[in-house]
Amino acid sequence: MTLGWGAVFVFSRTRINVMLEQQFTAAFNASRFISPCSGTVGDIGFSALVFGAPVLSFEVAEGNGVSARLSIPILAGSFWETQRQADCSASHARHSDVQRGGGTALRMDIDLELVNSHSDNTGRVSIGLSKARDPVCDLVSDPEQQRVIGEYLLEYLRDQPAHQTTYELAVVDSGRYQPLNPVRFVICTQAAPGARVPGAQNAGDGAILVFMKLLALDDDGGTLPGADYPYLIPNDADDGVPRYSASLFISEKLSPFVNDANVDVLKDALLPDGYTFLVEGNPFWPRDYAYFGNLAATRTHVRIEPSQADINIMESLDFTARRGDGSAVTDVSWTSSCINSPLLKGEISSSGRFSAANYPIEGPPVLMTTVTAHYTEDGRAAEASAFLLVRYYPLRLDPLLSTRAPGGEAVSLEAVGHGATNALGWQLLEPKLGELKDGSGGASHVYTPPGAGGVPMVAQRIQSDATAEGNSAQAVVMLLAGGGAIPVEPPLVSGVYGQGELHFEVPEDVLGTLGVTATAEEDLFWHWSVIGDGSLIAEGRTARFTPPASRVKGAVSVVTCEVLGPSVDHLCGYSLVELVNASDARESPTWESLLGFEVTAPDGAQAFANGMQQIRVRIRLETAAIELDGENVLIPVSPAEMNTLTLVYRDSQGAEVPYIDPNQEGMEFEDGRQWAASVRRNRFNLHPSALGPAQEDPLPASDEGTTYADRYLYLKTDSAVEFYAQFRASTGAIMRSTSLDDPINESIIVKGVTPPAVVRDDYSFERKRVWNGEGKIVDDDDFSYMLQSIDFWKLSFLKSGYEPAGFSTLRVEANTSSIQWESELLDETFFSCTGYVFQPKERTALVPAPSALSFDPYLLAMMEEVDHAKPDSSFHSNPPQPGELIVSLHRESDVKYWYDGMGGVNPMKKFRAVLDRPMVYNLRDENGNRHRMQIGFKDSSLPGSRNELDLILR
Repeated sequence: MTLGWGAVFVFSRTRINVMLEQQFTAAFNASRFISPCSGTVGDIGFSALVFGAPVLSFEVAEGNGVSARLSIPILAGSFWETQRQADCSASHARHSDVQRGGGTALRMDIDLELVNSHSDNTGRVSIGLSKARDPVCDLVSDPEQQRVIGEYLLEYLRDQPAHQTTYELAVVDSGRYQPLNPVRFVICTQAAPGARVPGAQNAGDGAILVFMKLLALDDDGGTLPGADYPYLIPNDADDGVPRYSASLFISEKLSPFVNDANVDVLKDALLPDGYTFLVEGNPFWPRDYAYFGNLAATRTHVRIEPSQADINIMESLDFTARRGDGSAVTDVSWTSSCINSPLLKGEISSSGRFSAANYPIEGPPVLMTTVTAHYTEDGRAAEASAFLLVRYYPLRLDPLLSTRAPGGEAVSLEAVGHGATNALGWQLLEPKLGELKDGSGGASHVYTPPGAGGVPMVAQRIQSDATAEGNSAQAVVMLLAGGGAIPVEPPLVSGVYGQGELHFEVPEDVLGTLGVTATAEEDLFWHWSVIGDGSLIAEGRTARFTPPASRVKGAVSVVTCEVLGPSVDHLCGYSLVELVNASDARESPTWESLLGFEVTAPDGAQAFANGMQQIRVRIRLETAAIELDGENVLIPVSPAEMNTLTLVYRDSQGAEVPYIDPNQEGMEFEDGRQWAASVRRNRFNLHPSALGPAQEDPLPASDEGTTYADRYLYLKTDSAVEFYAQFRASTGAIMRSTSLDDPINESIIVKGVTPPAVVRDDYSFERKRVWNGEGKIVDDDDFSYMLQSIDFWKLSFLKSGYEPAGFSTLRVEANTSSIQWESELLDETFFSCTGYVFQPKERTALVPAPSALSFDPYLLAMMEEVDHAKPDSSFHSNPPQPGELIVSLHRESDVKYWYDGMGGVNPMKKFRAVLDRPMVYNLRDENGNRHRMQIGFKDSSLPGSRNELDLILR
């Protein structure tokens, strides 16, 4: 099954899509979500389309490829489309609201990616939405238009920052040195049996396969699966629910190291934080070792239920925070916020009940709301979020526009939106031609055109009234006695009462298409008129429409154009204007100007130029009050606008500072860029010349008109550089901190500090005896007459002129233990070996302390082979302190000598080849500076070399 690899891990799409959903909801409180999209493609327009959580399926997976099908649901928004033939007015138009759960989605094919991170020794399986291909979007039914809209939306995704469009599927941790640890891996996708059949019960099912080279195997890797490779997740089910979602196969060649402890390390190395692989039952080993089970959330992983939902205005919904084991989180405080209209956050109780009520102002048709649970985990603040859509859709009639000839077929009309109930009233407006009858209920009616007509073009408007809600809607049936009509551009447009002019025209080339010469055109008479509310000013082939000042109900006006002249037949055309009050449109009021846009570095403007230490950049935005219903109202910059906030290098042509991947702590060691940014505070301290970690000010709470945000800069240059901030307002305007009339703190100048050069004397590496066994100490000689002992060698960094700095991260590059006998004689039994323990220095809270020393599995396997007890792993009342690395030295007098020839040809018993080497440690201190060193026994030719350890910088 492993095809020559050390192991293969297989996990199905069910859990993958749960992980994608949780990343999606978390992005809204981390300023890395995808902003809603608006645009126009031909005669199709859309407004505020809200993208949902990506969903993967595998019907396109083949052979050893990495392809998958990606669907991004469209959760909300509205769109309108018109249908027309060339050089004609629209024959059909509809304006619809997208409903979550309606199935509308952007569907694309995508290749999974491998991204290696050397800073934390992980390989990540991810998808970048911007790299998808072959998009289609089923907002409309026409296949060609679906492709055009799909291309438009994919191009929009490509324009978004990478940290907003990247999702993580799996993490392979190669930083844990042990025989079963992955050192290299490749991925494939695979469709489940029958999953390629449209309409099948398991259509789209499949899995991701991770083939891993493990440390203990010298092979470079195996082959990749072919089309006949079996599907490795069993299809057993309980009451229709699959029993298994993941499998792990380990090569039989690694049998000496296949035990619970080593397999647990391998399992932990395969998934992101918060998830684990739970094995059901015992492993099978007909040849390779087979483990079957499920991906599950750990207990500390918290999820909000429901994670996504939508409700209508004035409705309520209960939310619960649950741990991975299903238990409810206690001592939770709840908050809610609105992404696209910050004053409309709703109400939430202490028990998690959200109410879409008591909004202070009118807002947009959909309120993108986050519901967040705040709690404490292991002494630090944590949060989990759900995404809620609060809807208020205005009453609409569908279709909005139809065309019929007198005596033509009937038109079926349906009311949708707020107030669309059986209690609706319906009526024909003037000129009241035709007949209107009830359809299948009060929310639908049927219009029958008149049997004959005497004029070329008549606009028959139909109105539906929801009296209880005070809403109304209109549709238009154009009665055309002479067939098609010439085009008027645009064919459909929205207009708000009392706001601005709308411009219409008959395209210049239309008359030429109809055979009208330039000379004859001078003799034409253009007659423009409006049916319904509003006024027109005509200017030849163009006209300017002004909506009326106000009206309490929504309406549709028809702008018509007639062309008369000696060289043409009676030509006519039309366009539709949807008229709404600003309040009926529920367009959210927004700020109009900024009083302040400040960029500061409150903790100091320096950082070590190591790509890990951060400079906190605080942005303060203050908006001016606007007049709303006769009162001054302060409306802050919205979270949707803050989502576009970036830092910009001032000496460039607007070059934005790139954001690192959201799962990285800093810039990779080999990253050649000079700077980068993050929205997340990492574990390392700010620069020692700043205020220090205990005095870091929390982000001030935003008030009515003031918004604060922190961004974090990384530097890899020791030059002084200047940055300012900018964001995109809801109007589309780019707002820059350097653009205010009287700017204060418009930019910051930051400087990288070269990390200190280190020498051996900058480190303390001291021995402490923690246990004595058989023997005695004579004249302060701890070794000559003491046959058994354990010493702890404690490492710390104490460079002169710098504050002491504990270590925050550790990676052991090779073996984690080393061994040495007193001599290389075959009957030698005096023996020394090492173990280690590391307690990271954490900035915000103490990490749970390790409970025992760790030893290299090769050492443990060798001790078993020579029939000796494992080394003592206890601390002997000397546990590590935060930021401390301890290397333990264990001396024994009765360990049988081993040389690798004793293991024959078995490569798994080449213990000396691994353990004779010193250890190489790669650490980062709490300032993010890197320390690489070798620790091992002194040269074996020196007397007493197995008694002490030596530190050498690398």
